[in-house]
Amino acid sequence: EYNVGEIISVDGFRGTVIEIGIRSTKVIDAAGNIKIINNSNIGDIVNLSRENSLAIVDLDFPYDVPVDLVENLLFKNFEKMKENIPGIIDGPYYKGICDYKDSNVTLKIVATCKEEDRFQVERDLRKEYRSILLKNDIDLSYNQVVINYAKEKEYISTNSTKKQAKE
Repeated sequence: EYNVGEIISVDGFRGTVIEIGIRSTKVIDAAGNIKIINNSNIGDIVNLSRENSLAIVDLDFPYDVPVDLVENLLFKNFEKMKENIPGIIDGPYYKGICDYKDSNVTLKIVATCKEEDRFQVERDLRKEYRSILLKNDIDLSYNQVVINYAKEKEYISTNSTKKQAKE
C-alpha cells in the first residue's frame, strides 16, 4: 500500500510515487529517472515513508588514536550535531566498532530521520564528524603503505672462513 508522494522501493528501484493509475504506477528516483510499473506486475514493495528511517554512518579514524578518545568526542558532541542537523528526529547514537580495516578503525553511528532526509542527514553527520576530528588535531584516516628496508647483513662464506682459520 502506498500513496502519491510516498517513497517506495520496488525491485531495487527507490523513488517517490508521482502517479497511480488504473494500470500503472510511476515512480521517480533522485536522479530524475521515472520507472513505470504495471500494477499487475507489482509484487514486493517496501513503503519507506510510513515509519521513520535510520541514517547509518561509518566513521573512520587512524589506529594511533585511542578508541576511547574518539568515543568521548562523539558523546560530547552528539547534542551539538543534533542542533546543527535539522533533519535529525532522534539521536545520533553510538553503536560501537564495526570494522578494523587496513589503515583505520571504523565506528558506526545512527540517527532517526524521515526517509526523504536520510541521505542528507548521513552527509551532514560525516561533515560534523570531520569537523570534530580537525578541531581536536586528529588527522583523518587514509590508506598508508609502510615500507621497511632490510638491513644489509654481512655473510661470511665458508671459503673465507676456511682461509681465515688456516692463517
